[in-house]
Amino acid sequence: QRVFYETTKMLYKELEDDRTRYLFAALLRALVGKEIEQARGLEDVFHEGLVGMGSSGRDRSSAFHLLSYFALHEVHYKTLVHPLMEINSRNSKGLMSKIVFHTEHDEVWACSLSDYKQAAQIEHRVAEYDPKELQSEFSQATARFQEFIESEFMQTFTGIKLPATIRKIMAYSFSAIRRRRFAVAGSEADEEQSCCEPILKVVVLGFFVPMLRGARRYGGKMGYLGSELEKKLDQESLGLMNNIEQLCKFLEKVLGHGAFDETNLEGRLLKRIGQRLKPILLKYCMDQMKDIADDIHTQLLFSVCRAHYDLKPKTVLLPSSVLLSLSNMLRKSITKLSINDHDVVAAICGDEDNSIKEFSIQEVKNAKENDVLHVFRLDSRFMLEDLRLTLCPSAGCPVPPATSTELLMPGQKFGNLVKKFDPVEEQSRVFEEIFIEATRTLQSTTFVSLKKEFEHELQTIIKSSTACANIGVAHRLTTGLEILTEFIELDTQEEELLDAFDAVLANRWRYCSYLNQLELGVRSVNKAKEKHVECLEEAMRRYEGANKFSLTLQLPPKLLKVAQEEGLSLRLEGAADKIANREEFSRSEKVRGMSNNPVATHPLKKLLSKKVVIECLIPAEPKDVRVTFHLMNGGVDITILLRRKSTECIMKRISISEERLRTLKKAEEGETVGVPTEEPLLKFSIAKLIELIADTAAGR
Repeated sequence: QRVFYETTKMLYKELEDDRTRYLFAALLRALVGKEIEQARGLEDVFHEGLVGMGSSGRDRSSAFHLLSYFALHEVHYKTLVHPLMEINSRNSKGLMSKIVFHTEHDEVWACSLSDYKQAAQIEHRVAEYDPKELQSEFSQATARFQEFIESEFMQTFTGIKLPATIRKIMAYSFSAIRRRRFAVAGSEADEEQSCCEPILKVVVLGFFVPMLRGARRYGGKMGYLGSELEKKLDQESLGLMNNIEQLCKFLEKVLGHGAFDETNLEGRLLKRIGQRLKPILLKYCMDQMKDIADDIHTQLLFSVCRAHYDLKPKTVLLPSSVLLSLSNMLRKSITKLSINDHDVVAAICGDEDNSIKEFSIQEVKNAKENDVLHVFRLDSRFMLEDLRLTLCPSAGCPVPPATSTELLMPGQKFGNLVKKFDPVEEQSRVFEEIFIEATRTLQSTTFVSLKKEFEHELQTIIKSSTACANIGVAHRLTTGLEILTEFIELDTQEEELLDAFDAVLANRWRYCSYLNQLELGVRSVNKAKEKHVECLEEAMRRYEGANKFSLTLQLPPKLLKVAQEEGLSLRLEGAADKIANREEFSRSEKVRGMSNNPVATHPLKKLLSKKVVIECLIPAEPKDVRVTFHLMNGGVDITILLRRKSTECIMKRISISEERLRTLKKAEEGETVGVPTEEPLLKFSIAKLIELIADTAAGR
């Protein structure tokens, strides 16, 4: 699990990048879905969120751990951390500024009398206190803490709007929990609140409590908020850290991690405060999930498309120790992780003969002592080489077909990238069409009265002069009457039909929102494309400017004027004058558009004498044959010219590609090659041929 955490955090470190952020959100979504699916009860969802460690020394909820990491990442400092932790601003209304205010006004917070005695603010005078005086002060402190919780804390906490991506994951989690239908006692409202409790646990114990406990990190220099809070935390007598810790303990107990001491009045009061606070926090979570579309996969699709217009290289740094541990982990589970018959990772890890070895614990420890960072360059523009894309069925991520379980047909470029609309049920469609086509507004509130209205509508159509034209309407009314008769016989409640209508409308609204997201996504890709074109044009302008300057070394007039006014001589002035006087052809505009591919022609007789050509199979005298070498595109074109009296004719033209040249360079000393391969006319010494091509490229 440690390897999983370290690898995940390093792979998705650059969360400022849209593509990386939505990839990580898709991972979290899949992790949350799997955890909810495997949970035996509602209490197992995001289980042990506070401690996070089970009896085996592993986090019982990996989703909780990574959600907390995601929320407190630097990418969310501005939207989540700073509004809570800011104290430097004069008009700061953050939670931490209020905690500091109350602490500086000598307030001492505690969840029990023993905690109160240990508070740094009164530690020096506890010995002087009479037990009754101490109890009285604790009661007053509890009353002031109650005022803070029920006014400023609730107002500040519920006023924070969580980042959109986090709210989307929360909304997905809530829907997945409701679909799982855990056994929950009580009314529908109670069920809804119970389903929201695991999400509240993540929000409070995964986001806010770690942020408060890490006040030095999130509210100080590391959080880009200056050192003011750090100075206050260093003042032990102020007791700021004590009040923060007691607030965190209170929130933990409110969510069931620990119990209040009910043997005294103050403990019972704190429990009642928590009981009033919890529904407000649950409502806050529900409000955060309202009107938020779960469009993570849609946004991911378009962020992957936009990444193809991003020229910045995407890299990942992984230390040797993590790579060795990751390799061992993959070897153990490769049969489960393999996605298709051509899985590259499975080929590396699964084949006993050719796979990488399993590394011992000692080897991993040794690697950790002298860790080396390995840089991996990610191919985020993979469609430039292979214009094919599909969605991974398990994760919903857009990937090349080679890394997906979904196979594309020959010639097919794209998988099912766009969701299809699920049609409404037949019953709902029939009633909807009848309601639209009815000659008058239907007023029924029961199935019996609605049946009578349908019968009246049917009789009206039958008796009308346009009965033939309305045969479709009559058919639908007849079908509707049959359905209503069945409803009445089965004693179906009217609310059930209304719920079905509501589900149909909600389904349409979701798909309409999805289509709107697609439209916005396409626009964003087009904007990225336009920006990419502008960047390329700007790069070409800069390249042209640099090239032009390198040819003439002419300095800008403004710079020359300033130098002249100051009586200074610039170094490049002399060089520019010399270049201008020489009037070199290669530096003039006349060479624009001309190719610079080297060409060399050698008599065959010379090539034979230098042992470049070992054997000539041309039916002609060597003195009448010349061989031309034309270097282009990394390869070479060889042209054999045959002289007939006063003219030369092309006897044969052979092309050797760049790839073939690379292969020839690996040949052993003394090897030969026939040109052309089929029915050779000349047999070259490979070593001499490569040397001749190199000399031609260098102009020798």
